Amino acid sequence: MKKRLHEIQAETTTHSKTPDIEKPRIERRRLLRPSLRETTAAGPPSSDLPPLGDLQAPGAFLPSDMARNGFPDIEQLRLTQDFSSPANTKKMLLTVEVRKPNRQEFFRVRPGAEWQLATYVLEVKERQKRELYLVHSDLWEELRADIVARILFTTINRAGVVFLWPVGLPNKDGSFNHWFRSAYEAAQLAMTTWVRATSDTDRCVYDIYKANGDLPDPEWPEEDFQTLVHRAFKNRFIATTKHPVLRRLRGER
Repeated sequence: MKKRLHEIQAETTTHSKTPDIEKPRIERRRLLRPSLRETTAAGPPSSDLPPLGDLQAPGAFLPSDMARNGFPDIEQLRLTQDFSSPANTKKMLLTVEVRKPNRQEFFRVRPGAEWQLATYVLEVKERQKRELYLVHSDLWEELRADIVARILFTTINRAGVVFLWPVGLPNKDGSFNHWFRSAYEAAQLAMTTWVRATSDTDRCVYDIYKANGDLPDPEWPEEDFQTLVHRAFKNRFIATTKHPVLRRLRGER
């Protein structure tokens, strides 16, 4: 009986032993998961993640980055108490177009003979549109077959864009082209109220419409009429017969 009990204890001991193949797995678990005693003694497990204060969205632009990129001090960007008024700036009128009003814009014409110019111009078709050239009075007689009489009105639209509107003058016998007559009448009306002119090709006239609203008067630029004309024709003034445009009309190089 004692011998049998000894054999059973020997078998139990043999089966309770961990196979050699399980030893590496147990050892790995111990390495990956320290015991509570080890954690308490050494503090919280180390981590490769940066502190929360160092986290930022990709591409974030921090104040330190602004300084490195030449960004001004933030106080230089702060509005003052008079932020409702514009800065001390003035819009510079560097270019002035020479054109008629388009059919969708309301416009005004500046009254007074000092804001008009009746003269001769040369009309040349360039780049699929007609360009007007101002001609020196010394060349009027020589170019009388090519030049036409126009009156230039100082005009402004609702956006504050100033341009010179060329309108045809009466013929020598006093007769008016229908287009020119209606355009002239529109210019006269536009001296006192906002108007819009659309082409009526069937009757060869402009239909004129007054603005329904009580629109404020335009703010005219400070430049005088001499300056406006100079800036409008600075690259289109013919003062000599050697001008490239006249050379082309004569078939020269």
